[in-house]
Amino acid sequence: FQGRSAGSVYSLQLPQGEFWFELSVAALPEKAGFERRFIVVSRDVTQRKHAELIDGFLAQAGVSANGQAFFPALARFL
Repeated sequence: FQGRSAGSVYSLQLPQGEFWFELSVAALPEKAGFERRFIVVSRDVTQRKHAELIDGFLAQAGVSANGQAFFPALARFL
């Protein structure tokens, strides 16, 4: 891990709805006499994930293979 970081995005279902978090972990340089240490950072990326989902829907909505109208498809998406 030293000199690198690793991160992943996770969804969490809460009573208020679905939230997305990015979790990153980086190892600190080892020091003699100390246990291995890490830095862990988490940030809320819910707005970014919602924007990605909306962009994906809009990208596919104009090219509907089954001929569905846009607004009924939008209502189902929402």
